[in-house]
Amino acid sequence: MTGNAVALRLVAPSKVAYKPAEAGITGDPWDSYWANSKRVGEVGVGGPKDEALQQFWSAFFVALLSAGASQPRILDLGSGDGAVAGFALEAAASESHAIEVHCLDLSPAALSLVKRQFPAIVPLCASAADIPTANGRFHAVVSQFGMEYAGIDAVAETARVLSPGGRFAAVLHQRGGAIFEECQAIAEALQATQDSGVLDAFSTFLKSACALRDGHGTQAEFAAADKALAPCVQALEAVLRRVGREGAGGMIFGIYSDIAHMYQRPYNYSADDVAQWAHRVEGELLAFEHRMRAMTDAALDEAGLNNWRRELDLAGVELAPSATLAMGPQQRSAAWILQGVRRSD
Repeated sequence: MTGNAVALRLVAPSKVAYKPAEAGITGDPWDSYWANSKRVGEVGVGGPKDEALQQFWSAFFVALLSAGASQPRILDLGSGDGAVAGFALEAAASESHAIEVHCLDLSPAALSLVKRQFPAIVPLCASAADIPTANGRFHAVVSQFGMEYAGIDAVAETARVLSPGGRFAAVLHQRGGAIFEECQAIAEALQATQDSGVLDAFSTFLKSACALRDGHGTQAEFAAADKALAPCVQALEAVLRRVGREGAGGMIFGIYSDIAHMYQRPYNYSADDVAQWAHRVEGELLAFEHRMRAMTDAALDEAGLNNWRRELDLAGVELAPSATLAMGPQQRSAAWILQGVRRSD
């Protein structure tokens, strides 16, 4: 191989590090995320089972179980793969108390994961803005980074399905908080990765290598593709210097490592293999960025939180003072906490 215009300064692994899905990303990015078992796309701050979240929900569910209902019905809005449901079941087991947990999410794949972990859970595939259940059915409605995606319409629905005296608790994305800032930084890094043009340039480079190997291309075409790839790789390296190997869940470094590996062996791949790889990686980049943008778009600032408070009050939920939740190793404010009780009519 001649030219060698690309300065791949990170150590290339002995095999391809990044493992894209067996099929390209199609349909809803969240459903694809859950269907692929969260292989990429995790946010580092906190996490769905952060100790602060566990403490909050354990205290909430223990208080709920001591409130009187023999088998309280609980609805988890935007449940994902059931982190909050797990906290509820743990609390019930520790208190030797029966409960009935329903998990609502728009993603069938997420609900499938819930059922796999907790067979007794009742799944509901729907939006929190349109809950398919009767008025006053639940003794508690809860949500952890879920109902805010449905917007303000979720407020009236929450109040509608709560029984009189029923309890409400939600942990909501906080605009400007630690999770918000991380999601924003990840989205920017993923966009910069796409803007680098490295996938198209690398595909062109490998196709030129295939053509040269098969006698259809020229050395000059191969050298030109090699030269055109260099600034794209440099742009990708600039992203990596900013976010580090673990940034964006390791996805960007994984792409870089794959390129480093394949660049050293350009004649080992077919043009179809390269096109399929690039298509899959691009799909996951777009899906991951979509999730990060959705998180930041759903986050509430203080004015937005107060709007939710007003709507909940008008819908009949008496709220405690708002609070924030500190999460992650640095214990930075990351989420809003809303709690309340449905007033009796």
